[in-house]
Amino acid sequence: MRMLERRERDVVLHYGTRRGADGLEAHVWVSSGELPVVGHRNADEFVEIARFPPAARA
Repeated sequence: MRMLERRERDVVLHYGTRRGADGLEAHVWVSSGELPVVGHRNADEFVEIARFPPAARA
């Protein structure tokens, strides 16, 4: 995330959760614009609960 910020790229840190066999599981992934950067392989299995920076409000 910091590497992309230093290069003045848009970057978003996503926080997600899901219910697993052993209880609640958490996952974090990073995107830059519409491009996945890291952690996206199974991100669609999680419900996004927060992001940094927060999404712009309409």
